[in-house]
Amino acid sequence: MYLGRLVEVGPTRDLLDNPRHPYTVSLVSAAPVLGHRRVRSTSRLLKPDDAADGATEGCSFRPRCWLYPTLDAEQARRCEVESPDLPQTPVEIGRRAACHFEDLVEARQPSTI
Repeated sequence: MYLGRLVEVGPTRDLLDNPRHPYTVSLVSAAPVLGHRRVRSTSRLLKPDDAADGATEGCSFRPRCWLYPTLDAEQARRCEVESPDLPQTPVEIGRRAACHFEDLVEARQPSTI
């Protein structure tokens, strides 16, 4: 959940091993790995600037999203004006993430340490 809204659902092991929402990636990467001093990856939540923090249109996670700065202008505009909804497909079919670009999350997430 982010700001009281579900952003990703699915089987726990699959969700933790292969997150599809930038917020889930950040949460999982913040968890320590047993026996290691470092976290799973370099993914971090961005610190929102004051103007973006109060954004009422588009994706509510955009001000803190590490994926957003990597998007092209057309993709970024979609995040700015259209709020992504969690698809209403049954959970048993598989995973769901409230991100316009969940297909880019794995490819663009920071590398594992």
